[in-house]
Amino acid sequence: MTPPPPTPAPPRRGLITAGLVVGALLTLSPLFGMLGTVVGMMTAFDALGTHGAGDTEQLSVGIGGALVSTAIGWVLFVPGIILLTISIIHYRRTKRLALAPQATLP
Repeated sequence: MTPPPPTPAPPRRGLITAGLVVGALLTLSPLFGMLGTVVGMMTAFDALGTHGAGDTEQLSVGIGGALVSTAIGWVLFVPGIILLTISIIHYRRTKRLALAPQATLP
């Protein structure tokens, strides 16, 4: 008689906590990008009000800061969501395998 195959280890609770933390950070990354956009546009409008439309260098510094912060927010968000989705699928598959009844041999 052969022993039954080993059961896979159940998912660890730490993985759930890590997933929640990563999910929260991913939710906040576009908001940080938007905050940088608002601050950059405020800088651009302040330069526009102070120096007028003739000083394009000051205006472009604020707009450039707004665009960079928006891009950073999305660069962090999109791959993070993909990785989080893959890890959730892996977690559910591992949990299902761990909780599945083992087939018994006659």
